[in-house]
Amino acid sequence: MPPRNAARNAPKYEFRISPAAGGPAQHFYGAPRPCIIARPGLPELDMEKGMLSHRVNAAAFGIIVACVMAACAAGEDWPQFLGPRSDGVVHDAKGLARAWPAAGPKILWQQPVGPGYGGAAICGESVFLLDREDDKADSLRRFNLADGKEVWHYSYAAPGRTDYNGSRSTPATDGDRVFGIGPFGQISAVKFSDGSLVWKKNLLADWDANKPQWAVSTSPLLYGDYVIVMPWGKKAALVAYEKATGEVAWVTPNLKGVEEEYESPILMKFDGRDIVLALGMQGYLVGVDAQTGEQLFDHLVYPVGKSWWDVPSPLPIGDGRIFFTCGYGRGSVMLKVARLTDQEKRGQQYKVTQLWANKTMGSKCAQALLWDGYIYGNSFDVGGGLRCITLDGQIKWDSFEGRGKNKAKFDLGYLLIADGLIYIIQGVNGKLCMAEAAPAGYKELGRVPMLAPPEAWAPLAFKDGKLVIRDMHNIFCLDVTAAGNGEADAGK
Repeated sequence: MPPRNAARNAPKYEFRISPAAGGPAQHFYGAPRPCIIARPGLPELDMEKGMLSHRVNAAAFGIIVACVMAACAAGEDWPQFLGPRSDGVVHDAKGLARAWPAAGPKILWQQPVGPGYGGAAICGESVFLLDREDDKADSLRRFNLADGKEVWHYSYAAPGRTDYNGSRSTPATDGDRVFGIGPFGQISAVKFSDGSLVWKKNLLADWDANKPQWAVSTSPLLYGDYVIVMPWGKKAALVAYEKATGEVAWVTPNLKGVEEEYESPILMKFDGRDIVLALGMQGYLVGVDAQTGEQLFDHLVYPVGKSWWDVPSPLPIGDGRIFFTCGYGRGSVMLKVARLTDQEKRGQQYKVTQLWANKTMGSKCAQALLWDGYIYGNSFDVGGGLRCITLDGQIKWDSFEGRGKNKAKFDLGYLLIADGLIYIIQGVNGKLCMAEAAPAGYKELGRVPMLAPPEAWAPLAFKDGKLVIRDMHNIFCLDVTAAGNGEADAGK
């Protein structure tokens, strides 16, 4: 039996990070809101409002404030495919190295993994990755971000082999559960803490969907209490599951009978609502309400008969504009979504028009990224290198132009932008390159061998100055800060 004064001596307040008000769950869209949560019977202390209605010991309160400030100083997580905003950009990075030692950025750790093309997710001090085990199983792994030690792995039987064998999907996590989609369609939700299974589904069997030629490649999208996937089966185009239970929250019917390809669902904010953008086979686009699954619009991005396989996902630009790029000679397209007038409505609330289409950018696999009003992307498919283009589709520069020693193409390598820097992998040889994200011209700042060739095609991940990359054999964590790479001015 506890002592009589235990309740009196117990702390009256505990520190937590609560979700941003009105937004999706705690790691997505905006920084988490710091607050102090009262024990039962006491008020919440909101650090954002700076109000305190009950007296708290000043010293204790000072300690709590210090903890809050330390938590807020930590960088954003990279909790899903393309990061917290699904845009491939680190919005809080600073103090990164503008030059590397001859051997490249400092390698903090590396660990062997099975084959795969899917990227890593990062939450708190943990890294998550999906790989394959000897054509027999999928394995979802958790590593320490600090030292790379494996904390746990969850494996399940998934026998078989695919063309370009290996995992495809990037895991997603909300800090309570981790979600992964295997190349044969199994959706797994496991506990963040120990990797034990919470629930499982199958993207193909449950929704009567066909496995794409190069296997299931889509990654899950987290939104509030939902995990959103796109099977493009006969029974559903998109599905939202309750994260906690796996119960179906909503279903978007597949009205056109479109099949699945290789993209992932992307969230777009427009017209005061959250819209999930999803591409299916032959460049068929739908936009659905993220809360209800209601289809709001659809559009064929590429001309009939001109589409083969889509891998890059839609890129929201703002003001209803959406950028698309793809391989197989199709180039790029800019669309615009607008609300229909009452007179124009015919079952849908929005119309989609094409602003322009050309071949100034053509990426077969890697996602194009928006930074400071310009689009950057790997244009290997149309004969170029890394390109910067304007929002009206004009080329500002191409890394493969000219005759300089830094002239470069990047095969199918992915890119990530942080602190005004582009990190991009040369997919065919595994070299990591760093260049300025600026429209004035291509300025390469570093290029070093890092990954094993020839198929270093996985997305990159970033948190707190650490860049996490993988090839078919290993996962690496690199220190890309100025301080960690010997720069005299670590703050520049």
